[in-house]
Amino acid sequence: MCAYCHLTLVLPTYYPEVTFGYISHLLFSIYLLICIAFHYFKAVRTSPGNVDINWSDGVLKSHNLHQLSSVELKELAAQKKLPFAFCKKCVKPKPYRAHHCSVCNKCVLKMDHHCPWINNCVGHHNHRYFFLFLCNLLAACAYYFFNSIYFAKTMYLRKASLIRGQPASSLPESNDFIFFFSFLLAAAIGLAIAGLASWHAFVIVTGQNTIEFYNNQYNKKIFASRGEVKFEQFCSLSTTVP
Repeated sequence: MCAYCHLTLVLPTYYPEVTFGYISHLLFSIYLLICIAFHYFKAVRTSPGNVDINWSDGVLKSHNLHQLSSVELKELAAQKKLPFAFCKKCVKPKPYRAHHCSVCNKCVLKMDHHCPWINNCVGHHNHRYFFLFLCNLLAACAYYFFNSIYFAKTMYLRKASLIRGQPASSLPESNDFIFFFSFLLAAAIGLAIAGLASWHAFVIVTGQNTIEFYNNQYNKKIFASRGEVKFEQFCSLSTTVP
């Protein structure tokens, strides 16, 4: 809806004729739409990364624990006697930054959260696409909102004035409602996406994800209760993951 109003109402108001400015705005608008669609598609279709069962079995064999039953492995995990990270739901070893998703029922590498809007987990392999989708969507909302301020002002505050030689009152009333709704929609979505994108920028810069952030905050409280200080390693090393 916002794209429709931008291309059929806002741009023709600014540029009644095809000029360099009109073509520039048109191409930039199409570019943003393509980026949004591409990164959304990649976030949906790209697997976040799951733990390979062969890798898990290899870890058990390397520690001579492959002959133990699931119950015995759970008991060792509860006693914290296993020399590796262990998923009690999968009953398998897992990488240290992997977390179990209760929706997908799988361990996801560097899991951030399960997003219902993409019907997928956000993890190691698709976090970049999810973040770029948010950034491009935020840019599109801001671009449409600020370009529409003049159009909104002339349409609703100066009905008797002219819009590039065209009386504002001559515009179809149906377009008035569609534009007003899309204007508010872009503002509301833009504010929500700005907060979400800022949050993901923060956890990316600090080498964390959402789950690890809350775990770190909990651990800080535990350390503080003991009179100790927990130092974070704000980096994320590029390593081979299963």
